[in-house]
Amino acid sequence: MQRLVIKGWDKWDDAQAAQHEPFIFIQSNGSKWAGDEEDDIPELLDVLSKYALNFDMFDGEFYSADPCHGVSNPKYCMWEGRDQKEPAYIDGPRMYQCDGVYRFHGNFLELSHVFSIDTNDKETIASLVQAIDANKARWMK
Repeated sequence: MQRLVIKGWDKWDDAQAAQHEPFIFIQSNGSKWAGDEEDDIPELLDVLSKYALNFDMFDGEFYSADPCHGVSNPKYCMWEGRDQKEPAYIDGPRMYQCDGVYRFHGNFLELSHVFSIDTNDKETIASLVQAIDANKARWMK
């Protein structure tokens, strides 16, 4: 099945338009300079197989299903990790009108390779969940 790959944090309108078809919205993936194209999913899978995720910064949570129920909370700070006291989303319209969207986000402990990816593509979801869970099993203590 064909899936649309959308790259760039400024492509939100494209992701909204594609949400009822298989899509991968790569807002960031890799250590990039402004204007450089984000890496594809295979590059992230390779990095996940070699480097430990930063478990403290992201509280050990690197993906969630249907994460966008509401609007972003301006008081939420993902960098606070376990000390976070604010919810990520507050009452308001959903970011995606369809179910089945997963959000993947994180960075690594000894390598700068930030990633933020939304997708409803089942193959991509399965690959990233497996790779993140394997990374956690290998490195998280």
